[in-house]
Amino acid sequence: MRSHIALFTDGSCRIMGKHRRWKATVWSPTRQVAEAAEGEGESSQFAEVKAIQLALDIAEREKWPTLYLYTDSWMVANALWGWLQQWKQSNWQHRGKPIWAAPLWQDIAARLEKLVVKVHHVDAHVPKSQDTEEHENNQQVDQAAKIEVAQVDLDWQHKGELFIARWAHDTSGHHGRDGTYRWARDRGVGLSMDAISQVIHQCETYAAIKQAKWPDITDQKVAYELIRRYHEDNRDSFRFLISTKYLESNFYDFKVYIKSDFRNIILTNNGLTVIEGEGELITSTKFFVQKLDNKTFQYEVIQFPKHGKLKVINFPGSFESNDNLTTFTNKDIIDKHLMYVHDDSETVFDEFLVRVSSEAAGQWANFDPEVGPLSVEIIFNISVQLKNDEKPLCVIDKIFNIVKNGQ
Repeated sequence: MRSHIALFTDGSCRIMGKHRRWKATVWSPTRQVAEAAEGEGESSQFAEVKAIQLALDIAEREKWPTLYLYTDSWMVANALWGWLQQWKQSNWQHRGKPIWAAPLWQDIAARLEKLVVKVHHVDAHVPKSQDTEEHENNQQVDQAAKIEVAQVDLDWQHKGELFIARWAHDTSGHHGRDGTYRWARDRGVGLSMDAISQVIHQCETYAAIKQAKWPDITDQKVAYELIRRYHEDNRDSFRFLISTKYLESNFYDFKVYIKSDFRNIILTNNGLTVIEGEGELITSTKFFVQKLDNKTFQYEVIQFPKHGKLKVINFPGSFESNDNLTTFTNKDIIDKHLMYVHDDSETVFDEFLVRVSSEAAGQWANFDPEVGPLSVEIIFNISVQLKNDEKPLCVIDKIFNIVKNGQ
């Protein structure tokens, strides 16, 4: 940490009588002093942003070339890491609505164009055994940001619990009662359900979220659709967040579990490589169609290869016919009877098109996934490796002597 050009920021808010007081604080680890700004009527999040402005004031006043800024606020860190640029590009709006505290963020964005700021997030809740220099300085600014308890004119114990409950509710993303309780408990903060309920009852943001309408979902306009069928169990997911005018939730993952369909075909289509003028077997590792129920498939050639022929071999190596094969079955492929023979032309590519259909009463069947067999058209690609057809020519015919050991 470059402490001579580093500043730690924090902000807080307390209820004093019928008013809110906020305090923004900046701590210098080198000078071991804090500077603060205070006001009324705003939230702790507002104070966090004001603390950033205060830190920029100090860096500009001291004419620092770079500011190393530390904060325990994810909202501030994320804004400075990337949100700020996105807001600026969208004319300080988010999803068509003005962002919260736009004038403050606009001022910060303009000043960041003239000053290099390195932003670091500090975890505010770590065991003392894991404390680092950064955590110790963060504790210093946290203490400096606290508004004196003596200023609060209510029951201190109850008021303190309400303040912590409000902090937990705001920082956790305005969860409900149980969600706020679990969030605070996981961070070592004990709160009563009564305090959380009181805070939630007074929270306008939570009320807005709870009353929000989700017409696309409630009207069943949102659907998940597979782009292909799976022959094995699979899973998918998508990530989303929930936002209001002033708030964005954490990211959530929605998981989709996909069950296999026995009607789906399992296709092997790896193509074939053949040497110019020669033949090559089409095996099940090159081309094959099957289903989990082991139905038999037939293949009808509906577009023949242009630079060769499909043939069925009758071992030991003879062909049934010299004409192009028109139909074949899975058994022909498994028994290694299906072969492509190139016509020896100077071509590097060939292909043929087949209609693959499951057998039904000895006839070709059209695709009906609900009640009958299926049919699908597949292109099979063939790569041809050219060879030198020219015979070697003797261009020099002379006797030459070999010298051994320089003699």
